[in-house]
Amino acid sequence: MAGVCRVKHKAWPSVRLGDVAETYSGGTPTRGVVSYYNGDIPWAKIEDLTRSGMWIKSTEETISELGLANSAAVVYPAGTVLIAMYASIGTSSIAAIPLASNQAILGCVCQELLRPEFLWYWFQFKRLELLSQGRGGTQSNLNAAIMRDLQIPLPKLSDQNRIIEHLNLQTTKWGRVRTAVKIRLDAANRIPTAIAAESLKSTKTSKHLLRECLIEVKQGVGQDWQHYPVMGATRQGLAPAKDKVGKNPHRYKLVDPVTVFYNPMRILLGSIALVDDHDIPGITSPDYVVVKGRPGVLDTRWFYYWFRSIHGQNLIKSLTRGAVRERILFNRLAKGEIELPPYEVQLRDSEAMKLVYPLKAHIMKELSDIEALPAALLREVFGS
Repeated sequence: MAGVCRVKHKAWPSVRLGDVAETYSGGTPTRGVVSYYNGDIPWAKIEDLTRSGMWIKSTEETISELGLANSAAVVYPAGTVLIAMYASIGTSSIAAIPLASNQAILGCVCQELLRPEFLWYWFQFKRLELLSQGRGGTQSNLNAAIMRDLQIPLPKLSDQNRIIEHLNLQTTKWGRVRTAVKIRLDAANRIPTAIAAESLKSTKTSKHLLRECLIEVKQGVGQDWQHYPVMGATRQGLAPAKDKVGKNPHRYKLVDPVTVFYNPMRILLGSIALVDDHDIPGITSPDYVVVKGRPGVLDTRWFYYWFRSIHGQNLIKSLTRGAVRERILFNRLAKGEIELPPYEVQLRDSEAMKLVYPLKAHIMKELSDIEALPAALLREVFGS
């Protein structure tokens, strides 16, 4: 015994992980040998841990008995706690089935004094500590020796069982609440497109070429570029750009309220964004297509939600020739047709669409608070 760990303000003894668990490293069969893969042995990688949560029940890849025999991989028994030692350090799962892993994962087979579920929850807590220090996934790699010397709390089995039962129950409740709130958010996200769809059904419409309805923003922002954040278009809509300003920042285009812009190389994936009244003006890549509705003809906000609906998807398909990476620049978009309700109907619907934002903001704040609950729960149990 060395040191003390505190759980719920009670002093528990601290022990080396290697004293209460057997540790095993994985291995990778030679990739060039076809007969080493696609066998009957599940073979875990860090990506499998990331997507699995507490229990890993299947793996993306499998290896054969021949691959196992000709590599450092071993088959871990069900109940083995698997922990990532390289990328995404601290990510962990418990094997629900016998499986092997690559060398980036350490297998911890708990002895009778340590429950696998308790160890997994404690690893979750330690990963939270790393992330709060800005070190999760970026700090120096772990290895088997470091892990064996790691100090872990060791309550009595009865206390471990109580803690596991408590955390399992609270996690289940959390999952149900989180799912319910996400359903509400999804429903709120669908309201604007439903409004646009209803206006097309309930009013007299007319067809127009998009060149008659849209105004392309071509001009760069100039020397004022440094006063604006760089924005990007994603599947979810508006988001900070991943890339910094390029070589010609003055050519970046201003995206202010109310503006629609999209990545012409990724539009098939739904990379379309709206800068709305509540958003801070920004700039976007000169390679992006930036448009506004022509006053008196097309309301920009109404167009955005139409563009992200099935109608917009059908338009994009009609403009492509089957190449996944084909660009849809404005000159091609301009050739498309759009069916429009009267402009006054668009304006009415646009105001209704705008009212959805505070509803979404409230639900997203609620979801953010819910997402923070598991971390708070682990700190309550394992924090000092």
